[in-house]
Amino acid sequence: MKEFKGTKGEWIVVRRGQGACEVKIGRIPNHLIARGCNHEESEANAKLIAAAKDLLEALQGLLDVDEIDVHSVFKAQSNAQQAINKALS
Repeated sequence: MKEFKGTKGEWIVVRRGQGACEVKIGRIPNHLIARGCNHEESEANAKLIAAAKDLLEALQGLLDVDEIDVHSVFKAQSNAQQAINKALS
């Protein structure tokens, strides 16, 4: 499986402003700006961006489950649900 080559570290929404939200990506000093047509849309875009790395890892984890092992499947599903919750919270 290919390894993620993007910025390591936690990706989080750090500031919400008028019409735009900022996403801190790992240790990068500059933040990514997420915009939308309104504040609600900007915030939803920022949350999805912040969850992107977790969503990728969760999908890779689901594909990694090559045996019918209840514990592995449960862990992969749990990771996927946490990533989805982060994107939609």
